[in-house]
Amino acid sequence: MSTTGSNQQTEYLLVVGAPCYRVDDNTFATESAFAEHLRVLQKKLSPRFERLWIAAPQHTDQFYRDNRGHLGHIIEQKDHIFYVALNHTNVSALNFWTKEAFPIWRALRERTKSSKIVHGSLAMNIWQPSLLLANVAAALDGCKTLFVADTDFRKNAWRLWKTRQWSFKSYAVCSVVYDPFRLAQMWIATRTSSCHC
Repeated sequence: MSTTGSNQQTEYLLVVGAPCYRVDDNTFATESAFAEHLRVLQKKLSPRFERLWIAAPQHTDQFYRDNRGHLGHIIEQKDHIFYVALNHTNVSALNFWTKEAFPIWRALRERTKSSKIVHGSLAMNIWQPSLLLANVAAALDGCKTLFVADTDFRKNAWRLWKTRQWSFKSYAVCSVVYDPFRLAQMWIATRTSSCHC
């Protein structure tokens, strides 16, 4: 994978699983502490990057109505942090692949074409792997990539089964289907990412 990028790649793209909500054309909302983290990150990145973009799932209208009072609001032009919406948090796997996957892919490719660095992570949801799509888009556009996995899931299924929070069936399905999907992403990331942690 090329990591040199192009002269047109001047942005930093952060791809996360923490949902946001598009309030209007210039404002989006997210968890208040996360909003502050984004402002701090933008200030640290501003000397080197024109814009900080965040790609994240979309909260439902109902969630925003119920929680707007304690969400943090980002004004894009003022804060220099811009939001690109991924999948809806309440979408089914069928609707994700038939209605949302292609628009998400196009939106991610539009952003990775302008991004010098794509800061991605592990797609935990095998049925709606938006974060995986972002990692693939970054590779295709030759972006430098930063891959972060902040949870060690390798014995999580075993622990949940042993503590009787999960049935043996759930443990077996996770061990045979979900964990290999996640481990494959880790294996690829350690061999293709510019930095992984």
